[in-house]
Amino acid sequence: MSRFSENKFYYLIVSVAIIIIFSILHVVGILKPVESYFVRFISPVQSFFYRQGQGLSNFWSLLSSVRQISTDNNRLEEETELLRADVSRLKEIENENKLLREQLGFSEKNPFETIPSLVVSSDPSTTLQFINIDKGRKDGVQAGKPAVSSTGIMVGKVIEVEDKTAKVLLLTDTNSSIVGITQDTRANGLIKGEHGLALKMSTIAQDKDVKPGEKVVTAGMEENVPKGLLIGEIEEIISYDNELFKEAKVKPLANFNKVEMVFILK
Repeated sequence: MSRFSENKFYYLIVSVAIIIIFSILHVVGILKPVESYFVRFISPVQSFFYRQGQGLSNFWSLLSSVRQISTDNNRLEEETELLRADVSRLKEIENENKLLREQLGFSEKNPFETIPSLVVSSDPSTTLQFINIDKGRKDGVQAGKPAVSSTGIMVGKVIEVEDKTAKVLLLTDTNSSIVGITQDTRANGLIKGEHGLALKMSTIAQDKDVKPGEKVVTAGMEENVPKGLLIGEIEEIISYDNELFKEAKVKPLANFNKVEMVFILK
């Protein structure tokens, strides 16, 4: 046997002997004071590394949670956008159905033959008040014809006609004029627009006892405008001494800012 092998065998015997001795000492309790001291010494170190390990574990758990929350938020935002788009589409369908119901209701209630038209644009300025519609000469639209709302209230008159579109001058424009008559007192007067804000009825006979709240309709004195189309309501009487005529402020009953469909009389 070589010397190296003898040394290995010797160290093995010594190691086994030491292990046996320490095992016996542990069993009989002789090593208990030493073990207790070692445990007290090593516990803080062990506790430190344990806490560091727990902290690292908590950090990775938190990081994972943040990533998951971010993913969930992105998914919820996408779902919210899809829902908004769906709501918008449903709203437009509802609006289209409303316009169709208005068209049907107007056709049933009014004796006039009309051309239903959608408003495609309007003039944003205050110098000229008009709307553009999606019907034109090929659809039977003619210049000078009145345009009314779905409730039968006069909105304006057609002033320009193209093949597939037309322009309607609103009653509130300063270039607009039409002869009206009060329903109760039967007072005639010329109704003109007031800078897109209201209407003024002039040339009212002084002997006509016109009162606020009275409805004003078309007098039927123009070639293309029938009698009886509702225009507005008397708001205020303006009378001057020694004048042959008086005036009245007329509140238009059509909501020009919300008109989406008009009916052009044939």
